[in-house]
Amino acid sequence: MDGKGPSDPGWIHDDHLFLYRSETHKGTASFIDIHPALKETILAHRAWKMEQYPESPWWFPSPTKEGECVHDSGLKQALRRACKSLKLPHRTVHGLRSYFGNVLRSQGKADWQIALQIGHKSGGKLIVETYGEVLPVKLEWMPKGKSAWQICP
Repeated sequence: MDGKGPSDPGWIHDDHLFLYRSETHKGTASFIDIHPALKETILAHRAWKMEQYPESPWWFPSPTKEGECVHDSGLKQALRRACKSLKLPHRTVHGLRSYFGNVLRSQGKADWQIALQIGHKSGGKLIVETYGEVLPVKLEWMPKGKSAWQICP
C-alpha cells in the first residue's frame, strides 16, 4: 500500500490503482480505474488494515509471519472462510477474475480493453472464447444489500 510511483504496485494516483505486472504481462494495462464501488472497498479495507496491521505496507498482511504478505494459498483460504462466514456459496480467486471481466463486459467495455486490464495480449479473442456472448443484463460491483464489511465489521 506504500507504492511511490506507477512502477510500484499499490500506488494510487488520479483514481487509478497501479498493479503488479509479471514479465509475461508487459504491454498490458498496469492499472485499473477506481470506480465508486472500488473506492468504497478500498476505504473499508484501509480501515480494517489500520486496526489489524497498522505497521504493514502490504494490502494483505500475513497473520502468521510479521512483515510479510499473505501467500496466494492463504488468500484462497481467506476467501473460503469469508464466504462461509457471510453464508455465500464457495467463491474462487479465478471466479472473482471472471466476475470482473463479466461486469466490465455488461457495462459496455470492449473485450480488447478488458483483455489488456487482466493481462491478456490476445486483443480480446481469449475474452470471447472464455466468457462467450455478452449477456443482456447489467452487472454491478456491489451487492444489492449490505456489503461484507457492514455484515461482519
